[in-house]
Amino acid sequence: MHPSHQTPVFAHECAEIGCRLVALTGNHRAYTQVVTTNDTQWAATLVAGLTGETTKAYAGLTMGPIRPASELSVRTWDISEFGIGVEKVALVAASIETLDQIDETWPAARRQTDVSTDWCWVKLGLKRSERYALIDLRDRRPLAVWCSKEPPTITLDGSIYYRLDYVEIHPELRGGPFGVFVFGAIAARALECNAVGVVLAAFAVPKLAESYLAKGATQGAPKGWNYHKTLLPFTFDEGALRRLKDGLDGFLEEEKT
Repeated sequence: MHPSHQTPVFAHECAEIGCRLVALTGNHRAYTQVVTTNDTQWAATLVAGLTGETTKAYAGLTMGPIRPASELSVRTWDISEFGIGVEKVALVAASIETLDQIDETWPAARRQTDVSTDWCWVKLGLKRSERYALIDLRDRRPLAVWCSKEPPTITLDGSIYYRLDYVEIHPELRGGPFGVFVFGAIAARALECNAVGVVLAAFAVPKLAESYLAKGATQGAPKGWNYHKTLLPFTFDEGALRRLKDGLDGFLEEEKT
């Protein structure tokens, strides 16, 4: 754990949080992790995520509110024509439990050359309250995930943009129409936030850059966006967002009751 995440507390408080994590997750490693690292910020936030509590004062820590659910979460899409073994999908606010499932199941399928090889989605998600996942409705398996810091929008050169900090598609589902579908969901969320574009910065990997350009992005950044200079900036303008959303809407099935 990064030192900035560690909060020294009394041993009994660490033990109490660790025991609660074990009860919630059945993962006995959680107890050891809390007790040996004193990382109560991570542990208490995980407890809040697993219990669904929006505000939780625990061991002297206050959990912040979770962002309101997107209106997109009341819809389902039928993507059976993609031929990837998935029929119906839904968009959900990514709980810590969902992120933990990704951390448990995706790494083995990642290629060694993937930029996401060392990503831990639980750690990424705990710092970013704007987080969503596309799930298979049959078994609630996560198929794609993204997250952004709060607030998810930023004003650049007088316009509102949705910042896409991290995004990953299940390693076995990349490429083809599903990748475009995922960015259709991101575009729909950005438009829901009244953004006129999406900005992201990616590693300088040719295939990754080609993928973003093929989905309608342009390489470059609006004036005023401070991104890490070792990364390549990409921008989806409003026209690209609406085209991606139109593609997403073509698979819209029904509103969930």
